[in-house]
Amino acid sequence: MAAKSKKRDEPSNLPLPIAPELLTAHQNPIGNALAQWKEQGRVPPVLLLAGPRGCGKRDIAFYLAQTLQCENAGFAEKGEDAHFGLLLGAESSASVGAAPIPCGTCGSCLRALSGQPLDFREITALEDSEILKIDQFREMKESLGFSGFTGGSRIFLITDAERMNVQAANSILKILEEPPRGWIFLLTVSDASLLPTTIVSRCQMLRMRPLPEETLRALLIRAELPRERVNVLAALGQGSLARAIELSGEKAWEMRGILLQFLLQPQASFHPLIDYAAAESTQFRILLDQFEQILNDLIVNAKGTGPGYKNQDARKVLEDHSARCAKRKGGMDAAVTFWIDRSERLFKIRREMKVLNAKILAGDFLSPWMDAV
Repeated sequence: MAAKSKKRDEPSNLPLPIAPELLTAHQNPIGNALAQWKEQGRVPPVLLLAGPRGCGKRDIAFYLAQTLQCENAGFAEKGEDAHFGLLLGAESSASVGAAPIPCGTCGSCLRALSGQPLDFREITALEDSEILKIDQFREMKESLGFSGFTGGSRIFLITDAERMNVQAANSILKILEEPPRGWIFLLTVSDASLLPTTIVSRCQMLRMRPLPEETLRALLIRAELPRERVNVLAALGQGSLARAIELSGEKAWEMRGILLQFLLQPQASFHPLIDYAAAESTQFRILLDQFEQILNDLIVNAKGTGPGYKNQDARKVLEDHSARCAKRKGGMDAAVTFWIDRSERLFKIRREMKVLNAKILAGDFLSPWMDAV
């Protein structure tokens, strides 16, 4: 199912067919919800998929759309006075319990798998924009009153719905409150609190969890990433495939090497890290992600409360930094206080980076490390 508006950082491969490891990881709530909808004979017309960045919300949304439009999954039955059978509350004679799955061979499935669906539209941020604007919803609203081309449901996916500006959000309130007959809306969001409550109140929410480490490892292998990096990336991904893949890039991996050097010799790596952070907002976020996990490793292992280092490949560097920092600060308790202070500053910078200069923020965060070892 190809998007009509090009999305920033759009993946090279279509979300369908969905990776089985991803589907297994989200069997609850996705599989359970599909089974329940089929048993009840009704699909909620407005669904909100909420979960952390990179947990697979968009892929799952595509899979849901394929399943609901599949001619053999039990949701596309047509009645004499109804366009969509189960979607409109028709009774189902199919067995209850097992989660319905798309057949993959009907006309609707084949179109979905080829990226050319008839009754599916993704609305997402344009390549040169950070927000979803009211103009992007105009075509959808102009099609009010029209049923699907195939006689089945019309599905609209609003990806990263938290990017809607106020005008865009307000423009769809009415249509979400009273969706046209046979229309289904899927919205994805990293944090439901970032959406207006007026939007959230009109949705049935499906909460998706971070991906298990073993799932990330399987997906990274499927993505044909270097085998020697897979275990480290799966651990550092923190349940996010997007985060793990971002770090797998050569530029980000090179930055990681500079960052680890910074922990032992901050004067030598100070300016390269600032230049990396200031080049792009995405790179600044990747750098902060790395520091967040390193700080967590340092704090947890200093207190002896963790299962081990997430940064498996950097254990020796972190142990050396920990010893040097404790010596420089006058004890391990003082070192832990320093790391906690840096963690709190990092949290604030994530908010400030949207409006303040990245180079200044990076320098502010990195400067105190000069006296840490």
